[in-house]
Amino acid sequence: MKRMMFALALCALISVSAQATPSLGWWPEGAPRSTHQYWDFTPGYVTPIPGGYAAFPEEVINPDPTGIVGQINSPPAYWDGQGLILGRPVIVLDLKIPNFDDGLVKEIWVDLGLLEGYVISASVVAGDGQYQYAELEGENGHDFGWRIYPNPNWEDILIIIGGDEYNGYEGPVLDYVHVDTICQIPAPGAMLLASLGVGLIGWFKRRHAP
Repeated sequence: MKRMMFALALCALISVSAQATPSLGWWPEGAPRSTHQYWDFTPGYVTPIPGGYAAFPEEVINPDPTGIVGQINSPPAYWDGQGLILGRPVIVLDLKIPNFDDGLVKEIWVDLGLLEGYVISASVVAGDGQYQYAELEGENGHDFGWRIYPNPNWEDILIIIGGDEYNGYEGPVLDYVHVDTICQIPAPGAMLLASLGVGLIGWFKRRHAP
């Protein structure tokens, strides 16, 4: 009987895991300490502002939606009024994402729905403090990400997109932006190795100092 109950519980756990929506990272969307933002640039979510447009995500999981905004600088880009961002000749996109956990490692993944174009540059700036950054490799040409320690109060993701031609239109064309983030506590072993590494580097420098 115990074995049967264990098997049923295991099957239920596997079923729940299989139904969870995967994120751009290694965690399921909606996992603890994670956020999910998806911009589709549909009417009602894009507002003209001085210097461009403010775009609000249609899908949000966990953080306060009012604190998340994407700014499209215009010129050089403009919104077609239906769901596409068109570059003239580039798209400058600035995503501002607030955080809600302190002192943790932050992992950020970004996917761009480019109908035409390529990423010229992508960078992240963390607010209010000194941080360590590491770039992460994505699974295709549009996915990219970063790991930040410690987790900042907010981050700015600045993306510049160039392009050639799409359906007779000269310049990049952006259909959507997808951002997934998670805050995680560093494993004790990783923290110990990091502290040992810093200590060894300091000892080596002192030993070889002139």
